[in-house]
Amino acid sequence: MYFSPLIILSFILLIPPNCANSELNNKKRRGCFDFYTYANEGYCSYLLEDYKTSIDNYKKAFELRIQGCNVSDYRNDHYLYAKALVHSGLYEKGQKFLHYSILYGELNWKDIVQDPILSPHNIDGRIISKPEFDSLKAKRNSKMNSDLRTVIDSMVFKDQYYRLMAKDILESKIDSIKNLQLIIDEQNEAKLKSIIAKHGFPGLNKIGTDKANILLMHMSYEDRHKIFPKLIEEVNKGAINPDILGMMIDQELVLEKGRIQKYGYFLERDEMYNTYFMPFKTSNLDSINEYRKQIGAISLECSAVKNGAKMPYMFELEYSPER
Repeated sequence: MYFSPLIILSFILLIPPNCANSELNNKKRRGCFDFYTYANEGYCSYLLEDYKTSIDNYKKAFELRIQGCNVSDYRNDHYLYAKALVHSGLYEKGQKFLHYSILYGELNWKDIVQDPILSPHNIDGRIISKPEFDSLKAKRNSKMNSDLRTVIDSMVFKDQYYRLMAKDILESKIDSIKNLQLIIDEQNEAKLKSIIAKHGFPGLNKIGTDKANILLMHMSYEDRHKIFPKLIEEVNKGAINPDILGMMIDQELVLEKGRIQKYGYFLERDEMYNTYFMPFKTSNLDSINEYRKQIGAISLECSAVKNGAKMPYMFELEYSPER
């Protein structure tokens, strides 16, 4: 699964899986967990250009939650549904969900005018005009907490400043850089806890960016353990990408516990921090996919299509369903 270089460069402490398992197995949860049941199938079918199946699944997903659960700038389910509808000649409904894609997700005008599916059908603004787009975008922006975004942007800049510097600095200076980074992490952690307590998690649906994921990944082991039930709630509300939960748990299992990953997010990286794909050594795709489904994440097969990799593409030493 791809994550930005900012996250890949992180020094990460993670959540204990025992806490994670009890929360993720709560059968009473509603919201985005239910939405992802169908939306993930719609997304994966869209990637495979199976637009009919994509439409069928997205229809079920949006019947459950019309506002969707757009948690990242690389996946806007309203937008993909709109394009599948337009491709299939369902222009009126496609137009409706194109409007929703602007109201409920991050979308730019050039995304529409340069899109190979939409642009041929949007001559002279037949589906949406620039003034209509600007009006919907303004309505979207008016609901965003711009002050909170400024705070998060500043925190992320500080978070990444020394981490990026550490790539090119002399070995003799690394310890001092790490000490400075620890101070910044402690300050950011205190701020983030305060923000979550007051506003909820500052995700894409609140500030128009998912940069706060980086700050979350650098919270201490102890504090992330304490707020994990809250994070589950925020995933269900559409504030946090479920991939983040899977990544946190997997990296804790591998790096902190010396065990094998549960969700398949732990990718191999070379010395330049470039992610590359390695094959499974055991055939446990079905079990891992079931775990991924429980947290609202796409299947490994879908992830392979998304990343342009051949299946199987992950790496594990061994597998035990009792872990």
